[in-house]
Amino acid sequence: MHSVPAGRDTAQALLRSAADANDEVEFRTLRVTPDRAVVRYFYRADEAAAQELAKRLGPAWRVQDLTRYRPSPRPTTLEVWLPRSFRAD
Repeated sequence: MHSVPAGRDTAQALLRSAADANDEVEFRTLRVTPDRAVVRYFYRADEAAAQELAKRLGPAWRVQDLTRYRPSPRPTTLEVWLPRSFRAD
């Protein structure tokens, strides 16, 4: 989960509610995040999982295909980006 410092608590709460108990979650605090709430996937085999996670996170979330991104992280990695201006509905 990537967020700006002020969004860390929101990010943690969102993922606690949406992530599976078996998921490994890593939080990263950044100074800049995308303008939209997005779940990114890097392998076609992970697209359905990204769609499902975005659905569980809520209607503001979009899925972004990064299958052409190199170097790619390990398979099954999804990135969740919380925008600076995010407000949970």
